[in-house]
Amino acid sequence: MARFQQQLFKHMRVPIFGTLQGGARTLLFRLLMVVVLLLVAVLMIWLGREGVKDGHDGHMSFFDVIYFTAITLTTVGYGDITPISNTARLVDAILVTPIRIAIWLIFIGTAYEFLAHHAIENWRSNRIRKMLKNHTILCGYGRTGEVVLQELIEKGFSKDQIVILDSREEALVAASDVGFVAFRGDPVHSKSLSQLEIARADCIIFSLARDDATALAVLTARKLAPSIRIIALVRDQDNVTLIRHAGADVVIHQGRVSGYLLADAVQSKFSVGFLTDLMTCRGRLNLVERPAQIAEIGKPLGQIGHCFFVGLERGGQRYFYSAHPIEVIQAGDLLLFIEDQKYAKKFEHNLSFRTRNPDISLGLQADLFSFNRQAR
Repeated sequence: MARFQQQLFKHMRVPIFGTLQGGARTLLFRLLMVVVLLLVAVLMIWLGREGVKDGHDGHMSFFDVIYFTAITLTTVGYGDITPISNTARLVDAILVTPIRIAIWLIFIGTAYEFLAHHAIENWRSNRIRKMLKNHTILCGYGRTGEVVLQELIEKGFSKDQIVILDSREEALVAASDVGFVAFRGDPVHSKSLSQLEIARADCIIFSLARDDATALAVLTARKLAPSIRIIALVRDQDNVTLIRHAGADVVIHQGRVSGYLLADAVQSKFSVGFLTDLMTCRGRLNLVERPAQIAEIGKPLGQIGHCFFVGLERGGQRYFYSAHPIEVIQAGDLLLFIEDQKYAKKFEHNLSFRTRNPDISLGLQADLFSFNRQAR
């Protein structure tokens, strides 16, 4: 079943919301093609009308040419108008017949795409939605969204655990080309989020271009799924508090992290590379967050020697190792530490543990970013 699910999710783009706009453009383009082909056929028959005979009055008027073109292309052939010259018959066989075939192919292809293909895609999308559970929803597949997906995959998420929601055609195509399931829709609309089974999702990430849209989307998501974890990217620092009050568990200001790194780069040569290495799973060092293990309970932070502890969170309170080196680890503590990738392979740590307080690692990372300036 798992293998079938992976194959079903692979290389698929499922349009759900707003498909009329893209379909209308395609339909209009094909209609214009048919009109152009009809005009070409009418022109050819008009120029060769001397070789065509009207059985009624023997005269080929312009309306007779249009009528003869229509019955010829539709293969009706009443016999009241017939080509009598070799040239007229040759034009019909060599030039008009390909136009007839092209028009029929356009009609058949359009019928398949807008009827049969649409029905198949609806069946596949419904099948996917039934299988969605404990998944992550990413709203907005731009440059930031690409980085988010790369990191999630590095953290061990499979592609069938991630669903993308975007209203832009180019974003949907780009996401489906790399094997992600992409739905068309607007995260502000409850219908779009409901069709992604948001009530059964673990987390939803908003990486939108406008903060006002992010605020409305967060409100919609919180109303539909009160217990879901909501992470939102904010463009303007003034909107951080607003979006947090809207219901976001974690709010990340786009320029804050980059601002910290730029400031550190002014007087330091090593800290920027070190902090960047910590932020990605592909680095040598990992910033790991996990619950305290049984063997660690009752020991001071300083006695845990297989990694460098940054601090812990207990009951909403944060304890930094630099200020509390003898703090005893208790059951239920959430530990944050820096660990070498190579050394980490020797231990079985849950690197993707979901905290009760989703701000702990983000807040401690923010403190790490400003650590050099405080030290100086």
